[in-house]
Amino acid sequence: MDVKLYGKPGCKLCEGAEEKLVLMKVPYEKYIIDFFSTPHNGWRDDDSVDVQALHCLINNHIPMIVIDGKPYAYAAAMRELKKAKIA
Repeated sequence: MDVKLYGKPGCKLCEGAEEKLVLMKVPYEKYIIDFFSTPHNGWRDDDSVDVQALHCLINNHIPMIVIDGKPYAYAAAMRELKKAKIA
């Protein structure tokens, strides 16, 4: 399972997500979303995970957790990871 955590510095929910992943013993990569990122023309349409993370930052839907290439909001990601641990 490939897990990536996208968050921003000083975000308590992002820190909580990271702590939860550690407690669940889920290996993950952490990515910090830059507050000052500037989207390029067509950024909504290029469908990269980094662009989706930027969109989440702009809309305050962070942390974003990507599981096997599919982005999830925090609560949905935790449900998905719990299901995977049970299976």
